[in-house]
Amino acid sequence: MSFQFPSSTITFDAAMRDLGSGSPKARVMAAHALGTVTDAVEKRRAVDALVRALDDDRPDVRAEACASLGELREPGALAPLLKRLDDGVAGVRQNAAIALGTLGNPDAFEPLAEALRSGPADLRYQAATSLAEIDPVRALEPVLAALADKDPQVVGAAALAAGAIGERERERVVAALTAMLDHADAGQYDVSLTLTPADQDQPLPLTLKLDGPDNHVDLRLPPLALARWWSQLGNEASPQLSVP
Repeated sequence: MSFQFPSSTITFDAAMRDLGSGSPKARVMAAHALGTVTDAVEKRRAVDALVRALDDDRPDVRAEACASLGELREPGALAPLLKRLDDGVAGVRQNAAIALGTLGNPDAFEPLAEALRSGPADLRYQAATSLAEIDPVRALEPVLAALADKDPQVVGAAALAAGAIGERERERVVAALTAMLDHADAGQYDVSLTLTPADQDQPLPLTLKLDGPDNHVDLRLPPLALARWWSQLGNEASPQLSVP
């Protein structure tokens, strides 16, 4: 998650200068620019400067520094990025989780798993995807557990992560969804789940087919939309099983 600044002509030396002493806007732009460094010597200096920027008093600077450290894929940034999972600002901790997933270091797995279990909703949402990036097989258990999360966006992220883990685990994902339906007293349903790869014309959709005693549902929705529907299954005020 970057703030997506347009391409800048700022030089490396200017970015280094601005990140340490510029205005808040200049520091954010400098942090962004340093994430594109490719020269080995400049990269090392950029990483050191970005790590220092993780303690900036401006959350937008800290967030951009997290994003750039992920882009640089620097293993030495692991510890300071882990610290930012506890940042008081949602955008900073989300960017830290994204960067940790990009780094792929297994030492980040357990802190992210703990974040998925007990962190704030915005962090739980991102932790599910980052866990699947680091170790898909090991991520399956915490990701499936997150399908029962009370926040629909977290459920959507968990569903997407579970589907991306692979076809070989599809039966376990389906079993988890079936358990959700049973817990919601929706009746006994046969469940079929398919994750369809995204292309330029459509987002990554989940296809969910439910066959039950009273009705049939055949849905093809992005994971977040499907998750919002799931989250209402246990709500007595909602229809028992209606198509969104």
